[in-house]
Amino acid sequence: MGNGNRKSFILYLDNAIIFDQLNDEESGKLIKAIFKYQSSGVTPDFSKNPALAMGFSVFKMSLDRDSEKYQERCERNRANGKKGGIANAAKRYQTGANASKRVANQADNENETDNENETDNENETDNENETDRINYKEVAETFNTICVSYPKVKSLSEARKKAIRARLRTYSMDDLKKAFETMEQSEFLRGNNNSDWSANFDWVMKDRNLAKVLDGNYKNREEKGYATTDTENRRPASDYYKQFLRDGTGN
Repeated sequence: MGNGNRKSFILYLDNAIIFDQLNDEESGKLIKAIFKYQSSGVTPDFSKNPALAMGFSVFKMSLDRDSEKYQERCERNRANGKKGGIANAAKRYQTGANASKRVANQADNENETDNENETDNENETDNENETDRINYKEVAETFNTICVSYPKVKSLSEARKKAIRARLRTYSMDDLKKAFETMEQSEFLRGNNNSDWSANFDWVMKDRNLAKVLDGNYKNREEKGYATTDTENRRPASDYYKQFLRDGTGN
């Protein structure tokens, strides 16, 4: 068999007894024959010397057995290497996919516009074109004209402009007028409550508060369809105020 690809081979001490039975010349021929067979696979012709023929056959069996084990080990290593390459490629692909997903999720999070902490998008970067086409003065004057029971808007600070911009991204000018009209009609928002609290422009321009006004949460009981003569079923104003505070509608 032999194996020219191998750089080494093993001679076992157990076989040293064979050399002990040969003279130096025969031992030299045998060792040369072993190296030649292992490197090129050529089997020597020892037909005229039975002792060398027998000795070589013993070494040949050991060399062939070791060569077979070596070939099997090489095949296993190649197979394992191929599996490892596929596994590593799959791992790299999955890592890349996970990284892309994280970037996508991060982008989604960064593009969210709803803020549950009453910041109402006032901290978002404003588009210059959007800023130019918004008539802040019209919003303030509309509030002052309709909501005569509330403190008038006398100045338009940057914070108020940001609130107006944020609301007009979701609501129309007609929605704001409707909300202002509901405020003016609402006894509760005008201060008819146990705490003597009343709403104002800054309060209604917060997203959560504007939504509740438009939903009719602050309409008078008569407007909601309650019978005004049925005093037994009426809840005290303090109950409505407690609910009002629980909804997070502070001044």
